[in-house]
Amino acid sequence: MKIEKNMKMERIKRGRIMFSLLLTVSLFFSGLSLGFADTDNIPKEETVYSTLFENGEVNEIFVVNGFSLSEDREIEDYGDYSAVRELTQKTKIYKEGDRLTIEGKKGKFHYEGTLKSKDLPWLIDIKYFLDGKERTVKELEGKSGHLKINLKTGKNPKVKGGFFESYTLQVMFTYDPEKTENVAGKGATFLNSGTKKQALFTVMPGKAGNITLSLDVKDFEMEGILINGIHMDMDFDVDIDSEMQEK
Repeated sequence: MKIEKNMKMERIKRGRIMFSLLLTVSLFFSGLSLGFADTDNIPKEETVYSTLFENGEVNEIFVVNGFSLSEDREIEDYGDYSAVRELTQKTKIYKEGDRLTIEGKKGKFHYEGTLKSKDLPWLIDIKYFLDGKERTVKELEGKSGHLKINLKTGKNPKVKGGFFESYTLQVMFTYDPEKTENVAGKGATFLNSGTKKQALFTVMPGKAGNITLSLDVKDFEMEGILINGIHMDMDFDVDIDSEMQEK
């Protein structure tokens, strides 16, 4: 491996991880942030996306790693990736096992790694019912009737690190009001998004989710389901005494 001697070497330690999931109607679920990488003195962001099959099973998981450098320097990063590629600069990335050596350039740059693992912090199960009968997404295309989409989330015991206990999930369905009526969902918040509408559900940290969206559809089609994992950072301007701690 050829490395320029005038470049500084920095060892990367774990950065803050953000989660983002996307399920498209043709049933890919894009989603979550789950890589491991070691960063030291360099600001780093990690976002993990996953594609899932229509029932919620994982297809692939990708980690997008972002850096902001004040000068050209060499970075040592880590990830159990089957493949990597740069996204924003013509940056050289050398891979040896789970160690990556990156010839970083001044400014912001990102690279993507495909994880070998297919385990997310959440187990996701999605089912679709038209007029009371369970259907596949392909069977729903262009159909009309009363549709129910049931999305369940739970903890994946294979994944360590406290993600399930500390991340809130926001689940958003986007639909066309011209082709839907009688839209309902327990606990949902309904929003306008241009010419479309959205139903937003929230699953609190450490809790299993059981979400059902029901609607009457005509010539069924749907843009997608977006799931964001948001780390719960809360500030409380109160004195926490022993009584409050006990409660």
